[in-house]
Amino acid sequence: GPKGSEGAEMRALLREAMAAGADVVGGCPHVDPDPVAATRELVAIAAELGLPIDLHVDEQLNPGALWVRDMAAALMQTGHDHGAVASHCVSLGVQDPETQAAVAAEIAAAGLAVVTLPQTNLYLQARDRPSSPPRGLTAIRALHDAGVVVAAGADNVRDPFCAVGRSDALETAALLVMAAHLTPAEAWHAVTTASRAAIGAPATDLLPGQPAEVVALRGSSLTDALARASDERVVVHRGRVVASTTVSTVLRPLSPARTPSSLRPNPTLHALA
Repeated sequence: GPKGSEGAEMRALLREAMAAGADVVGGCPHVDPDPVAATRELVAIAAELGLPIDLHVDEQLNPGALWVRDMAAALMQTGHDHGAVASHCVSLGVQDPETQAAVAAEIAAAGLAVVTLPQTNLYLQARDRPSSPPRGLTAIRALHDAGVVVAAGADNVRDPFCAVGRSDALETAALLVMAAHLTPAEAWHAVTTASRAAIGAPATDLLPGQPAEVVALRGSSLTDALARASDERVVVHRGRVVASTTVSTVLRPLSPARTPSSLRPNPTLHALA
């Protein structure tokens, strides 16, 4: 617990980590015996130290667990303005539309960014719902409508929480298209520009003078690139190519002897053509 003697050791460890040079105050209030108190304590420490805060929030489908509201309220009360992120916010997705809109407005007013993690949220949530299981994502559209920065990422890479998780922005974006009904452009915005905004990094573009941090992808369009998710990529870091992956495809025609009869040329059809 965050308060009293039970939480003293955890608070001491957090402060020790911050003093050692950690960049962001982190925590997971929804697994604490008192999520509200834990949330307030973590925000207060971040405000005191003048550091950004990133919390795992409401990673469950219980509609009564809506502690992202307490995080937003704590940010407002402390005046914390050093950058704040709430990851997951799954339970917001099962609220009625009016509640989603109200909570999204509170999140926007607090300057709180939300990060959805579709790989893990789809994998872990709703395992106890044999009939019409919910998708387990946050209320992305309501958050967008309220002006909240909604970023997306990959939470787990081949670990017990997501056995097939991989940190590929293309897969994350494709899952948002399929499971959250975003357009390809909206999904790509979530894993790029919005992700930079969530961590307080300035927006960039392919313009002279901008940071040369680029991943070149194979695809005839954005939608094509997301659909392919090809491994063929070139990674540029600080203006220098640091990695490149090529993929070769060889099409080998079947020999006439092995070609199924249904695929062999039909002279009658040729004559008719």
